[in-house]
Amino acid sequence: MNRHDALAVLTASCEPLEIVEANIYGNNCRTFKNAPACLRDLYQTTLSDETFVVFDHERYSFNECWTMASAIGRALVEQFAIQKGDRVAICMRNFPEWIIAFQSITSIGAIAVAMNSLWQAEEIDYGLRDSGCKLLIRNVWILSLRRRLVSAVTACYAAAAKTIPCLGGSPLTFMSHPSHPPSGKGREPLASGR
Repeated sequence: MNRHDALAVLTASCEPLEIVEANIYGNNCRTFKNAPACLRDLYQTTLSDETFVVFDHERYSFNECWTMASAIGRALVEQFAIQKGDRVAICMRNFPEWIIAFQSITSIGAIAVAMNSLWQAEEIDYGLRDSGCKLLIRNVWILSLRRRLVSAVTACYAAAAKTIPCLGGSPLTFMSHPSHPPSGKGREPLASGR
């Protein structure tokens, strides 16, 4: 069986990967019939106690990650008034918290803007302004490594910073743009449950 034949079998009618014609945002295209409607649906269909994230000696299950992402997603909505379509930047190294931040942002319909944590302060500042982010999520490592980030971004984002613990108690800092201050409603700092 060649590649073309294999794809035809996998995407045939009544198969889990069935492909159908659909109109998406005014464009006709081929799509998976059984695909989740959104990333939130995908996250919820994969919930289990199986290991999802491995980092050094740390292990986190799908359920643990989703629980934390849901709590942070709730904070994004209730404390920072983030709505569907709003842009939220993530600026941190490839730690488990990055995954949680991405899940929380996309699960509420917001747009995750990945920022390179190795950028210089001026590059981060430009990225935040150019993308129109309403919120920046960063971890403590970024602050300690990039002290100049504080001076470059403080005028724009640091006025309303909040810190919320994430996996293993590792803190994430949420910095909102002055035109989009936190609402102050909702839950106070969330516990990771670990």
